[in-house]
Amino acid sequence: MIVLYIFLVYLVVVHILLRLLVPHMGFKKSSLPKKIPNDLQSTINELNLNSKNKKEFLDNAYKYVTSQYYGSRIKTVFYFWRAFGNPLYKSPGFLQCNGQNYILRTILEKSLFFKGEDIRIIHRPFNFFIHQYLRVRVDDTYINVDPWSNFKGLKLGQNSAWFG
Repeated sequence: MIVLYIFLVYLVVVHILLRLLVPHMGFKKSSLPKKIPNDLQSTINELNLNSKNKKEFLDNAYKYVTSQYYGSRIKTVFYFWRAFGNPLYKSPGFLQCNGQNYILRTILEKSLFFKGEDIRIIHRPFNFFIHQYLRVRVDDTYINVDPWSNFKGLKLGQNSAWFG
């Protein structure tokens, strides 16, 4: 019975409280800013020019985000404050999943290829705390996009799940 109580406390703390407190981890999509940093807009313009279709743009945007930011289980705990604030103004390096996904979502939605309805935010409560990744529609197929998990060797189309 005590295990059940611990599990219920875990669900309340992780799946409800953290989703309410941590930016861009909520129960609905957070809105994107109307104005983004000039360097990010330049990157989006360059990606638009160098991509022929949605799949190629998604691949290039994923490579950009994973070249600038990385995930880490340990740093997710010890650098928790990096989950707060506007991810668009964070320096390259470690960034939690919600920040990386917000940046990637901004790039995709501000591009010539994707709209808001093409992107779903998926939450997984059974990671150490809680995990988030994107599911992006390319033509008639949804592709899982989890830039945070790139440090574990997961590629575009794969995502962390179950204590990943």
